[in-house]
Amino acid sequence: MVDEKQKYPTPRGQAATNAKRRYNETKYDRFELSLPKGMKEKIDEAAKKSGYKSRRSFILACIAEKYEKIIGQPLEITTPHNDE
Repeated sequence: MVDEKQKYPTPRGQAATNAKRRYNETKYDRFELSLPKGMKEKIDEAAKKSGYKSRRSFILACIAEKYEKIIGQPLEITTPHNDE
């Protein structure tokens, strides 16, 4: 059953998975970050307290702030995500 908010059903299956994977490979650089136990929760708490909608948007803002402080130019963050 199609949700009233959703015009078309969400594609499922291997073809949809492959399409999402290809899209992500062309649009994003990825790296893994390992943190000491308990640090993720502290970051989540700081993000929420600062008014960010997600951990990701908080971390991107922190990186941009540090980059501008060191390099002296703003770091342009373009993202198709709507979590800013």
